[in-house]
Amino acid sequence: MSKKQAIQKALEHHQAGRLNQAEAIYHRILKKEPNNPDTLHLAGVLAHQSGKNEEAINLIRQAISYRNAFPEAYCNLGNILKIRGELTEAMSCYHKAIALKPNLVGAHNNLGNIQRELGQLDQAMSSYRQVLAYEPNQAEAHYNLAITSKELGKLEEAIDSFRRAISIKPGVAEQHFNLANVLVSRGSFDEALTHFRQAISIKPDYTDAYINLGAVLHEQGNLQLAVDTYLKILLYNANCAAAYCNLGSVFSDLGNYDEAIAAYRQAIENDSNLAEAYYNLGNALQIRGKLNEASQAYRQALSIQPNYRDAHNNLGNILQAQGMLDAAETHLKQAQILDPDNADTYNNLGNIYKHQSQLDQAIASYRQALKLKPEYFDAHSNLLYALSSRPDCTQSEYLHEARRYGEKALELARPFRSWATHNKNSTSRRIRVGLVSGDLKSHPVGYFIESILGHLNREQFELVAYSTKNQEDDLTTRIKPYFSAWNMIARLSDETAARKIHDDGIEILIDLAGHTAFNRLPLFAWKPAPVQVSWLGYFAST
Repeated sequence: MSKKQAIQKALEHHQAGRLNQAEAIYHRILKKEPNNPDTLHLAGVLAHQSGKNEEAINLIRQAISYRNAFPEAYCNLGNILKIRGELTEAMSCYHKAIALKPNLVGAHNNLGNIQRELGQLDQAMSSYRQVLAYEPNQAEAHYNLAITSKELGKLEEAIDSFRRAISIKPGVAEQHFNLANVLVSRGSFDEALTHFRQAISIKPDYTDAYINLGAVLHEQGNLQLAVDTYLKILLYNANCAAAYCNLGSVFSDLGNYDEAIAAYRQAIENDSNLAEAYYNLGNALQIRGKLNEASQAYRQALSIQPNYRDAHNNLGNILQAQGMLDAAETHLKQAQILDPDNADTYNNLGNIYKHQSQLDQAIASYRQALKLKPEYFDAHSNLLYALSSRPDCTQSEYLHEARRYGEKALELARPFRSWATHNKNSTSRRIRVGLVSGDLKSHPVGYFIESILGHLNREQFELVAYSTKNQEDDLTTRIKPYFSAWNMIARLSDETAARKIHDDGIEILIDLAGHTAFNRLPLFAWKPAPVQVSWLGYFAST
């Protein structure tokens, strides 16, 4: 067998994956001709494929020493050095390969990959474009160009490149997945859903695609579809902590807090270092009124992720509710350090100062929250409540601030101009009265309402409740029978809640909160009922 025939036979074994047979022939050739650069190069490639990188590097360097103008050898040496993390040396090899053979697209592509890894994104874009200059239909280069464009924030360019890669090679799940992610960033949710689903059809156990599909469905308000999506993940990956964590979030939005708590606990069982699961567990426990358990969950989140701003913030709120104001202030100030421009933290600090009777500091904090977030109605309500407690606040000063609140609410609303009316010929002529409150529970407002409900003439009035807080207790259970419908609007936007009230045909809408906690005064700016009043829960003008 001639040397040429021997090399051809070795290549056949090599390309067919019969590495031992190929290696034996390479070694026989090198024993007779140790300076053969082609055989040294191929033996080096095989050594790399066998996990013998040191040997591979030595063999390929020998090949280059006998044939300096060997672009393929430089490229493969670069590949091995890149795997070893020797990026500078690898880049040098790729540059030498390209200088010797400008159309060696593998060298351009791999050079681009290193440049992207090093954050040299513009240079990476240039390298990928060089690949496409020689091979316009190379899907991998279009895909890499798309990923780099995304990292540069050039979303439209990324979308175009992903689409080009998919048109050339449609059966790659990762291409559909990453296109979908960019479409989400652009707000094109429906098209994103199509590509997440396409990724899953190609790769049925694609956990990340299921996770992101569920997240988009959740964002769109398709809560049951989101639940179904996360449950499908768990068929393929029963220990997926992220799926349980996201499932818990959907259950929370559905108001199924016990199921949410169970899901978060399962996420933690599968990944005890998932800070987000502890944080979300704390939120659900807090809503269920289990403050000690919630506090423990937030502390666990912080033990994993000490700079978790939201966990500091929510732990501060719980400590405030438990009367531990100094500890609450400590956590809220830490949240403030972590995110100095977060309006929520200033609002919550204002609440601490208010409870400490430091009204000037409270008012300053609320004003700072409004400076950062002018349409922050909770902070504005808290400011009005604090002003009403300050002896030197004049009636005109308070009224001016209350009117500012109303003006801002009206700017965001599109008030209804017509309302459903009763048929005068109907045998049932009850006036539909809606009550909006977060205090339909053991609370002074709840007790006052309970004392009144039994005295209303139910032949004249039909009551509908719109609860603004996801918390119920024994008092809630006692008063529910007085209402024909009980609606939870805590998670509805002002517009959505107002439309619901309007569609329910409410004729008199009563706010029971004023500027106290969990009020929904801004939805009244939408004028969902023809007659609207504030009563009982507040002592001043709204």
